[in-house]
Amino acid sequence: MKIFHKKTAIIFILVLMIVSLVGCSGDELSLYKAMLKMQDITYYEQISDVSLRFDYQGEKNTDLDKVKLLMNSFKFTSKQNYSTNKSKDIMKISMDALMTLDDMTYNYKVWLDTNMTEKAPYYRQIIKMPFIARVSASEEYTNKEYIVIDSNNISSDNEEAMVFQNLPKLNKDIIQKSNDFIEKYMTDFIPNVKMVTKGESALVDGERATVYEVKLDDASLKSLVKHFVNDFANDEEAVDMMKDLAFVFYDVYGINQTNTYEEFKAQLDDVENQIPEMIEQFNTAMEKLENINILGKNGISIKYYINNKGYIIKQEGSVDLLLNVRKLAEAFEMNEDDLAGVPSDNVFEIGVDFTNTFKNINKAQEVVLPNINEDNSIDFFKLIEELQNPISYDSFKYFQDYNQEEESEEPGIKIRCEGYKVNLNNEIIVLDDVIYIPAQDFMEDMYVEWYWDNTANTLFGFINGYFIILKDNDYTMYMNGQTFLLSNKTFMKDGVLYIPLRSFAEKIGYAVEWEEETQTVHLKYIFPTFEF
Repeated sequence: MKIFHKKTAIIFILVLMIVSLVGCSGDELSLYKAMLKMQDITYYEQISDVSLRFDYQGEKNTDLDKVKLLMNSFKFTSKQNYSTNKSKDIMKISMDALMTLDDMTYNYKVWLDTNMTEKAPYYRQIIKMPFIARVSASEEYTNKEYIVIDSNNISSDNEEAMVFQNLPKLNKDIIQKSNDFIEKYMTDFIPNVKMVTKGESALVDGERATVYEVKLDDASLKSLVKHFVNDFANDEEAVDMMKDLAFVFYDVYGINQTNTYEEFKAQLDDVENQIPEMIEQFNTAMEKLENINILGKNGISIKYYINNKGYIIKQEGSVDLLLNVRKLAEAFEMNEDDLAGVPSDNVFEIGVDFTNTFKNINKAQEVVLPNINEDNSIDFFKLIEELQNPISYDSFKYFQDYNQEEESEEPGIKIRCEGYKVNLNNEIIVLDDVIYIPAQDFMEDMYVEWYWDNTANTLFGFINGYFIILKDNDYTMYMNGQTFLLSNKTFMKDGVLYIPLRSFAEKIGYAVEWEEETQTVHLKYIFPTFEF
C-alpha cells in the first residue's frame, strides 16, 4: 500500500509548485482561492482529454519517425465520478477511460473505494479486465471480469497491513499540516514574474465563467523555479514543515525500521545543515541551463474557467518541451563514454495538450461499484503470490539451450529470437522459398499466452502487447481489432496451424535476417511497424 506514501508526497509537491505558479496578489490570489475551494467539493463529474505531440529537429532518423507516428496518434479520454464526505476520509471514484494509440483503441474501467476513518480503514481498487487481457489469460482466469486490490485481503501479519492501519493518521495529519502551511506560505510568497492574467468571461456548457490564464516561457519558468526553491529553502517555517511531514511518514512507515527515532531525527538535522550547499549546487545547475531551452516557443499555457460560485469548471492548456540531450549532457559534464550513441544534433519537441471539465459540482449522486464475488474477480494479492512461486528448472530450458556450447549441427532450418534458440515440436515447412512455422509451437516457446479453438481452427494469442487472431486458410491477421494481410495464406497440417514466418514476425515488431551458412533465421525485436 505504499501507493499512499508516493501519492501523498507527489500531491504535496505539486501543490507547492502550484503555489509558486499563482503567487499572492491580485489575479494570482483569485486563482489560488479557486484552487483551494475545489478541495471543499464533495461530488463532481470530470471529463478529461489528453493528447501528445512529438517532432524532432536534425538528421532524419527512421526510429524517431516511428516514435513520432506513435506518439502523435496518442489520445486519452476519461469520464470520472468523484464522491467524498466533508472530512474527506471516505471516498468513491469511478473512471471509464478510452485510449487510442496508432488507430488501436483500448477501453478500461476503474473503481476506487476508500475509507480512512480510524475505526475501519480499507482501500479497494477494482479494475475491469480488458477483453484482450481476458482472452489471453490462463484458463483459470478467462471468465474473470475484474482484478481487485483490497487491503482487507492482505495477510494480517504482513508489514503492509500494519502500515495500512496507520494510514488514517497519515491522511489526517498530512492534510491538516499541509493545508495550514500552504495557506500561510501563499500569503507570504511573492513571485518574481507575472504569470496570471485575468481575461474576459466565457461560456462553459452554458455557464458564465471568468477566465484566468497562467503563461510561462522558458526564461520566466527558470527564473520562477530558481526564485521559489531559494525562497522555500531559506524559509525556516517551510523547512520545519518538511521535517514535521517527514516525522509523520516515519510514524506510519517506521515499522521494523533499522533507524531509531533519534537516529532518524539526527539524519534530518544533517540534511538541514546541508541545505546551503544543496542550494548552491542547485543554483549552479540553473546557471548551466540558462542558454539551453527546455520549453518550446509556446511554453506553458493553462486557462482556468471559474464560475460565479468560485469553482473551477474547466481547465485547458498545453505544455511544449524541448529536449536537447547532447547539450544537456555537455552542460552537466557527462563523460564522453556516457554520450556514446546520443544524437549530436537531434532536438526533441514534446507537447502535451489537455482539457478537464467539471460538472454537477456538489450535486451528490451515488458512485456505483460493480458487484464483486469469487466467480467474477481475481484477488490481486493472490495473483502476485502465484506469480512469485519459483519457476521449475525445466522452464529455463529455453535459455539453457543458448548458453550451452555449440549444439551439434542439426539438419534443416533453425530459428533464434534475440539470440536464443526457438524450440519447435513440429517441422518447419518451406514452400516456394517461403518459410512457414507451426504457430502453436512458436507461441508456446515464446512463453506467451495463447489459446487454440479446435472447432474454428483459430489461434488467439497475446504477444509483444498485441492481441492477435490467426485463422486457417486465410491471408488475414487481426491485431488489436485491426486487420492486416500476411504475405501468404496460412494452412493446417496434422492439426497444426502454419503461418509465414517473415510476414508474421515483422508485423509484431521483429526484424528478420537469414543466415545462409547455418540455415538460421534470426529475429530481433526493434519496433512494431505498420507499413504493410
